[in-house]
Amino acid sequence: MATGATLVGTSAQAAPIIFSGSTTNPDGNAALSAKATFSTVGNQLQIALENTADATSMRPSDLLAAVFFEVSGASLSMAYVSGTAESLVNHNGTANGGSTNAGSQWAYAHNAAGLGGGVTQDYGVGGAGFGIFGAGVDGADWLIVSDNFSGGGNLSSNKNPFVKNSITLLLSGLPVDFDPVARINNVRFQWGTGLSEPSTTALCLTCTTTTQSLPTPEPGSLLLLGSGVAAVTQRLRRRRK
Repeated sequence: MATGATLVGTSAQAAPIIFSGSTTNPDGNAALSAKATFSTVGNQLQIALENTADATSMRPSDLLAAVFFEVSGASLSMAYVSGTAESLVNHNGTANGGSTNAGSQWAYAHNAAGLGGGVTQDYGVGGAGFGIFGAGVDGADWLIVSDNFSGGGNLSSNKNPFVKNSITLLLSGLPVDFDPVARINNVRFQWGTGLSEPSTTALCLTCTTTTQSLPTPEPGSLLLLGSGVAAVTQRLRRRRK
């Protein structure tokens, strides 16, 4: 049967737009989850990326490392401005009092043909290289651990801190009338340091209405439907006589 299905989403507010996603890490069966909030600050796109897992991060593939997304309409020429961690934590779980400025530890990438390596989205920010963001952000350092991270596991060898719970990223170059709700879509979360590690497509939390058009019937189905309506109409006329 031929279909003419189209998916249309609307949101209750102009900004921000929030996405979440969850999956299971086959290495250890840890439950992974993440949230990304897209909003605007002047001509900047602000992305608040959060590791929302209940379980403590125990291995590099449990660490939230990137968010990929698409933008409908005209292509954007954005540039990475900054990344600010909510707080930092050492590999042993103790608080790190250093600067929360992620600086060059995270990076932005855009490619209109898709970011590559199996990532079909055109835009992304990440704290691991993935062959997308460059060697300067490679490795598990500065990736996002869950809020209840207490150290240990396979993360004890890391010497640099992790971002605890969330990081706020700023990208410049938005047009004046940019609306994240109308234009941000197809969001994907990535964990670990390689694209073969856990990843999942996100769902929109702030999209309140989703409508889908009915399938377009085949011509034969329309003919049968029309014949049935005609038969019912004829019977009703006979009863009235």
